[in-house]
Amino acid sequence: MRSGYIIKNHLDKIGIEATLYDGEWNSMPFKCTVNPLWRKKSSAFDDDVTELGINEARYHLYLGPKTHNIMEISDNGYLQTSSGKYKFLRKNAVKINDEVIYYTGILREIKEAVYDEY
Repeated sequence: MRSGYIIKNHLDKIGIEATLYDGEWNSMPFKCTVNPLWRKKSSAFDDDVTELGINEARYHLYLGPKTHNIMEISDNGYLQTSSGKYKFLRKNAVKINDEVIYYTGILREIKEAVYDEY
């Protein structure tokens, strides 16, 4: 089915360049979209400290091509773009007739911890 490749071609035109990282492995650069989401609950504005750094509760919607399977990324994996580093909170494969057309996910922006040197 050509639907997946049609979506990939549109992502190549409008998307930003990104790379997936998971431990020592990283993907080839590809195009995807990362757009901010807004939540109504006040709990969405709480900061969280993780091993990777400070997680400032900024949520984003990910749309990516079928050529980069985000379902195989572990919990320690992340997406790196020119605008920042993102951790996947949810990952979904959009399918038609059991064929993956594209991937979606909910991302949370990760900020590296900054330490002052004395």
